[in-house]
Amino acid sequence: MRNSKVVSITLPPNMAAEAEELAKQEKRTMSELMREAFRRYKRQREWDEANAYGRAKAKEKGITEADVVRLIKEFRVEEAPRKETGHRRRKTGS
Repeated sequence: MRNSKVVSITLPPNMAAEAEELAKQEKRTMSELMREAFRRYKRQREWDEANAYGRAKAKEKGITEADVVRLIKEFRVEEAPRKETGHRRRKTGS
């Protein structure tokens, strides 16, 4: 029994040639190259979704990009004593 499913994709001739050359340079199969491309695409998409969520929440709270470094520093100063004593901050609403 196979642990994989065969799929067919189409690429423009120049892209196919570039992919084949890259696979050859890296001593990988085209399947390995395409799997890696999919993993990277998926990871980027997950990051983009998380980033969009964070930006929306920041906008709701009136936080600008310029506020981020300051807020991180304030949070770290606030958390430092808690870390030393082992007390954790209670999570507040989302």
